[in-house]
Amino acid sequence: MKNAGTRDVPAGIIGAVALVASIVQIVYLPFAFAPIALVALVIAILMSPKYRRLYEATVVVGSVGFVVGVTYAVIMDNPLY
Repeated sequence: MKNAGTRDVPAGIIGAVALVASIVQIVYLPFAFAPIALVALVIAILMSPKYRRLYEATVVVGSVGFVVGVTYAVIMDNPLY
């Protein structure tokens, strides 16, 4: 890919934002942060494949975090969105 090196840093930052949103959804508004994490992750993957391990971790944390966050919100009578 042409000029892939210039896209690595922004892709890493956006990937980190996706990971943080995936973690935050566990304890706060899972239906609000899950789409943010998903969109940020897709953008980061399309920008640069360099941080593959970060993207894989974000997928795992996002998936498990969504299920755990929704379960926690329902059990504790917290809002889902």
